[in-house]
Amino acid sequence: MFEENTYENILNRVLSRVDNSIDKREGSVIYSAVAPVCAELAQAYIALDSLIDCTFADTAPREYLIRRALERGLVPKQATYAKAISVFNIDVEIGKRFSSSRFNWIVSEKISAGRFYITCETAGRAPNAERGSLIPIEYIDGLETANIESIEIYGEDEEGTEEFRKRYYSSFDTQAFGGNKKDYYQKITAIEGVGGCKILRAKDGNAHNLPGHILAIITNSEYGQASQTLVTNVQKLIDPKGDQLGDGLASIGHTCHIQSVKTKNINIDTNIVYDSGYNFNALKSHIQNAIDSYFLELNKSWDTVDGIVVRISNIESKILAINGIKDIADTKLNGTASNAILDPDTIAVRGAFNG
Repeated sequence: MFEENTYENILNRVLSRVDNSIDKREGSVIYSAVAPVCAELAQAYIALDSLIDCTFADTAPREYLIRRALERGLVPKQATYAKAISVFNIDVEIGKRFSSSRFNWIVSEKISAGRFYITCETAGRAPNAERGSLIPIEYIDGLETANIESIEIYGEDEEGTEEFRKRYYSSFDTQAFGGNKKDYYQKITAIEGVGGCKILRAKDGNAHNLPGHILAIITNSEYGQASQTLVTNVQKLIDPKGDQLGDGLASIGHTCHIQSVKTKNINIDTNIVYDSGYNFNALKSHIQNAIDSYFLELNKSWDTVDGIVVRISNIESKILAINGIKDIADTKLNGTASNAILDPDTIAVRGAFNG
């Protein structure tokens, strides 16, 4: 907006206002008097231009975007801590600390004899891949085995600036109020460990709508199937009693049922032509990663579509992009040469691959 107000342009404008009978050459008294002021004015215009960018949400850096979003009650989601189930040969004390290959964990809750919840001491997504043996940080008498059985609630990184900007804009699409779909969606996806969410009418065994009953289907923060632990945690926060008295975050008069999204294995059969020196075994991990990446894209958008469509053309293009693959043809999904259309409550998971 102020691109024309450079130091040189400001200086020339100022000097043009000085009578020509006065020496205005560089080094002259008048030049030396106005030049520093013009430099400061140029800096002020630069700051003013930056200030305008900070004012509007589409150009604001993170600090000022947060301040703008606060006007709508939005703040960035903070990093969360992974929660896992660990198995020991004995019962251990709550608060005992263990190390996996890269991170430290603390015993937080007993599930049953020898099985405990442990919480990672490092926030974020990095610990989500941890499995296997644990080593006690301090000696524990009688301890022989300690292992991470599964990650029940995945850790999340702090919400990125562009992701937060997108959420800010989406807050204008529909007003979250009084137990409408947007209200439940915001409340549930704000819960630690939840990725996506679909809000539907709950139905009975005969597929009839249940008055006052709401079904919330969720994915975990990795956009996969939610663990029973996560489902239970969300149920406790949203509607712990199911008596329509509004004891949780659910509106009074509503009964909210929390369920995990279902998964469907997508088996892929295809014919791949490899470049010289390449074969399936050499490129297996690359092919699997390409398919998983595509399925993750689909699963991230699951709560915005009626049903995921797994497209043969997209799978083929992902595989063709791998170095060492010359061509691909005759692709079938679950034995059929057509796209796979999933139910509204289902996400895609890579099944068997034959190429």
